[in-house]
Amino acid sequence: MSWLGPLVVALHLSFGAPPELEVMPVFHQGGVLVSGGDVTAGGLGGGLGVQLVVDRRWLTQADVGLLWLMGQAWLARVAVGVQRDAPWRPAGWLTLQTLWGDRVEHIGPDALRPPIPTWGLGLRASLLRFGGASGVVSALELGVATDFAGGLWLEITLLQAGARW
Repeated sequence: MSWLGPLVVALHLSFGAPPELEVMPVFHQGGVLVSGGDVTAGGLGGGLGVQLVVDRRWLTQADVGLLWLMGQAWLARVAVGVQRDAPWRPAGWLTLQTLWGDRVEHIGPDALRPPIPTWGLGLRASLLRFGGASGVVSALELGVATDFAGGLWLEITLLQAGARW
């Protein structure tokens, strides 16, 4: 383990200062509608997650949520994004999400059930996102995703808040 110290010094000299990392718990509430040839699912609800901010610009977020309206479903998503480094912090995200639980299945002539979970890869925009010393608040985030098999995800986050300690 004596080689680890010189390696860290060499990396620091090569790449500059280590990145500034900030971890925030987040709360979100909103809705999701998944519609496709085989499945209709979604609902309204809320969830919890964690957001990692690197150098006050680069974002990573993982969260889970519980949705009601069309039964009960669980939403899990992972997102990476970039934000503006100012009090008004609009952000753009690339998301990967899965939906588990109750849904309406459309059984075709082959009588095969659609795969579980339903998943989507998409984009999300956080235009009304504001940050300060105590945390971040975002309203009316819009997202769209697809499963590349005819399924369409529409997502709206009414409110998302993250706190710094």
